[in-house]
Amino acid sequence: MNTTEKYNLQELYTNRIQQLAMFLNPWELILLIGRGAGKSPIQAFRVHEVVTQMPRCTFALAGPTYVNLMERTIPPMRRYLYEHYGWMEGVHYVTFRRPPDEWAKPFIPVDEYKHAISFYNGTVGYLGSLDRPGILNSLSLQYYGIDEARFSDYDRITKDLMPAVRGELLQFQKCPLLYGRTITSDLPYIEDSAEWLYKTEKQMDKNQIELIFHLAYKVNYLTKKLIDAGNNHEEIVKIKTEIGHWKHRLNIARRNSTYFAIASSLANIDVLGINYFKSNSNPEINPKHVFRTSFLSIKPMSVEEMFYGQLNSKHFYRANYNYNYIDAYYHSSTPSEGRKGGTCLRDTDINFNAPLYAGLDFGNMNSLVVAQCSDYHAFGGDRGEVNIINEFHTLTPQILDDLATAFCDYYEPHKDKMLHLFYDRSGNNKMANSRHTYAEHFQSALQARGWRVQLMSLGQGNIDHEAKSLLINDMLSENNTKRYPVIRINEDNCKCLKSSLNMAPAEKYKGTIRKVKKSEKLPLQRLPMESTNMSDAFDYLIWGLFRQLLSGAKGAGSIVIGDKVFK
Repeated sequence: MNTTEKYNLQELYTNRIQQLAMFLNPWELILLIGRGAGKSPIQAFRVHEVVTQMPRCTFALAGPTYVNLMERTIPPMRRYLYEHYGWMEGVHYVTFRRPPDEWAKPFIPVDEYKHAISFYNGTVGYLGSLDRPGILNSLSLQYYGIDEARFSDYDRITKDLMPAVRGELLQFQKCPLLYGRTITSDLPYIEDSAEWLYKTEKQMDKNQIELIFHLAYKVNYLTKKLIDAGNNHEEIVKIKTEIGHWKHRLNIARRNSTYFAIASSLANIDVLGINYFKSNSNPEINPKHVFRTSFLSIKPMSVEEMFYGQLNSKHFYRANYNYNYIDAYYHSSTPSEGRKGGTCLRDTDINFNAPLYAGLDFGNMNSLVVAQCSDYHAFGGDRGEVNIINEFHTLTPQILDDLATAFCDYYEPHKDKMLHLFYDRSGNNKMANSRHTYAEHFQSALQARGWRVQLMSLGQGNIDHEAKSLLINDMLSENNTKRYPVIRINEDNCKCLKSSLNMAPAEKYKGTIRKVKKSEKLPLQRLPMESTNMSDAFDYLIWGLFRQLLSGAKGAGSIVIGDKVFK
């Protein structure tokens, strides 16, 4: 038997930050990593370590929402476990169902498998999102991981998740991962209210981490020596004994250790390539603050002049999904990454008997922002409200028909099939080889599915950037709720919109303020999260609904600001 067959060696690529995280493998691992640097493999590696080091234990994987876990965390974790360890669904683990009777049983019995992943050796992992903490009630967890932590509510972590970390001390007291955790995230923006992530750096003892590094290096050196020993039995026994001694010291050093690191996307340059960074550093493509924070992972110290300067965390709310529907949907099918599963029946912030309002931006990325309003015509001292409840988009080669299909499929159960549609002047242009305008084409596609669509922007001229900025920021400031309704945005259903609003810079141009739209020249697949396209759809909606409320409004559809008249 040769050495390669004996140890089943294979070459697998990991970048530097992944190597360091796996090499140190501390009790508490906290990583703020730039875009494309590879967070999911780190979470998957830690799950593998927990399953193999603490068989029959109970752990949790948490995220800002349950939907996010099902669509973004679990699929890449499954891929990693298969590609690196050969673990397969039905052979090494099962999801959301009772495992085979012959498998080992966890120390803490499972009452319900609806949210559980069961492994062959009796280990059980629960999906416990921070928007539905009831899943974790009464559980005793020996480990947990949190992905996309900058979107997570820290109060929920401290009140709902951390108290559940307990139990099985006698079983696993020698394991350095007992009661440990892994937290991964993009670098937070100022508006994320995630300062708690930066504060965790103070928990790291650099001397302890240095000791772990040297001990891990010794174990790694001896392991390589063991492989090179071939079939020399005497040498193998000697090296294995020595490895056991050093592993014991390493495990002691790892206990209660914290490793905190911030890594830029450059950590994955071997995969991404230098041109990726050259392109993204171009101010014509990415504003300076976006490249610094999202790619170089430089902590933002101040907010540059932005088009939505009054936007902050109070304007966003969590989805609070209908989880009876969510569970029935996801547990009856295999989740796929990036899919918005099901229909509007999963939403709890919708009035099914009221009409919908939407803003539509046309182009190589068609963007649709959907809203519902409450008493926005009659304020009289009572606060009105507009809730941005959803977003849709298509990218070339998809067309308007695909956008219409996505909207109609999602809102099929909606009872009041009335849509008030706002858009910019390009929507009134005739399509090639057609008598219909772009807006009329979209209208016809929805009408074919039983919707009534009122086009609200017929004859629309150019919408002045300065007037839009004044109106929207007046509304966002909430200094006059008797005049304006408040704006609230479902941040779980509108991830692209949130990113688009937060990343839209402003500049002075010929004595006025305008939105900088250079990001719309980005490569196609980057447009949804990084361009101003979705924010434009938001603008058309808000401007169309509330322009008559702007201070200085004069007559139907006319607004006077200084010596300027806006239509």
